[in-house]
Amino acid sequence: MTFMGSAEGARDIDVEVTTSGYRVSGIVQTRFDRIAAILNNLDHTHLVIENVTIREIDDDATPWNAASATVPLDEILFLAASVPANPSLDAIVVPKRPFAATVGLPPFRLSGTMYMPESVESPATVVTVNPDDFIVMTDVSVSCPAHPALNATYPLVAFQRRRLHVFSAGIPDEAGGDDPRHEINWG
Repeated sequence: MTFMGSAEGARDIDVEVTTSGYRVSGIVQTRFDRIAAILNNLDHTHLVIENVTIREIDDDATPWNAASATVPLDEILFLAASVPANPSLDAIVVPKRPFAATVGLPPFRLSGTMYMPESVESPATVVTVNPDDFIVMTDVSVSCPAHPALNATYPLVAFQRRRLHVFSAGIPDEAGGDDPRHEINWG
């Protein structure tokens, strides 16, 4: 595989990468349709982002621009991207059910919807058994109590499982709420 899957059919994707110290916005070139695949299928240790704006977490008021920036994958807390609403039809589709989840990636907290295979009993399986480094969450609300200016909402993010400090989940009950009997907390 070539870098970022940038073989034939590659296209530009707008991304915003967040680390514990920086927020980097720009463009990556990839052939992948799914947000987690952009990061989980790299054959390098760093993500190269082009046409970037870089903001420090502690100083959001003085961003700087550059032609490109390189971010170590190990430092990425989460990535928000504008990927197509309808990924390619050649993907394997596993029937899944949604559940509400909150993850702690200090100094951030992400709340949104995650999905688990219908055959799986516990939402914790999504973060404990999943072989992927980056896991998808949809309809995400990001909060940062230390820096409220960084609070944001995104339709789609991929967060790094190994940087996770706390995970809590509830299985939606038939009335559409979360069933507290299925809450899971660990860190």
